[in-house]
Amino acid sequence: MLESVMHYKLAFQVYALRDSNFEWSATDEEWDRAEKVCKLLEVFLNATKLFSGTSYPTSNLFLVEIFKVKKEIVNAFISDDDFLKNMSVLMYEKFEKYWGKIEVLMSFASILDPRFKRESVSWTFERLYRLNEVDSRVEDVINKLKSLYEKYFNAYVLDRVAKSSSTSTCTSSGVQNIRARREDDFYAYLKSRPDEEDLEIKVLTSDKAFS
Repeated sequence: MLESVMHYKLAFQVYALRDSNFEWSATDEEWDRAEKVCKLLEVFLNATKLFSGTSYPTSNLFLVEIFKVKKEIVNAFISDDDFLKNMSVLMYEKFEKYWGKIEVLMSFASILDPRFKRESVSWTFERLYRLNEVDSRVEDVINKLKSLYEKYFNAYVLDRVAKSSSTSTCTSSGVQNIRARREDDFYAYLKSRPDEEDLEIKVLTSDKAFS
C-alpha cells in the first residue's frame, strides 16, 4: 500500500494545489516518513514471499534472508529518526524472542543445503553476533547437528536390527508351522485309508530315511 501511494506522491501534491477543498494532503515530513517505513517493511515483504514459496524448498533460505531483516531493524534503531527508532525497539525485541527459538533449527537447514554448508552459518553469525561469540556459536550448531544425526542413526540401526530379527523369527516359525500342518494333513489322510497300510508304512519309513 505504501509503495502504491509513493508512486502517486507528485499527483497528490498537484491535486492539493489545484483543489483547495482537498484536506488529506500529506506533509513533506509524512511523505518522508512513509518512504522510510516502506523501505523497512519491504525486506519483510520479500522474506515473506520467499518463505511462502511452494515450488522450491524454503527452510534452507531462511538463515541468510533473516539477516537482511535484522539489518534493516538495526539500521532503523540507530537512525536519527525518532519515529523509526521507537518503532524498531518493539520489532527488535520480537525478533530476538523468536530468533532465539529457531536459530539452531534454521541453521541445520542451511548447512544441509549443499550450496551453503557451514559457510552460510559462519557468514550470517558474523553479522548477527559479536565477533568474540561467532566461533563458539557456530561450533555449538555443528555439535548439535552431529548429536542429532547420531541419535537418529542409532535409532535407525536398532530399528533395522529389530525388524531383521523379527522377520527371521517369523519366517522360521512360519515355515515350521506350515510344514507341520501339511505333514499332519498328509498323515491324517493316510490313516483314513486302512486298506492301504503298506503304503503308509513305506511313506513313514521313507520319511525317516531322509530325516
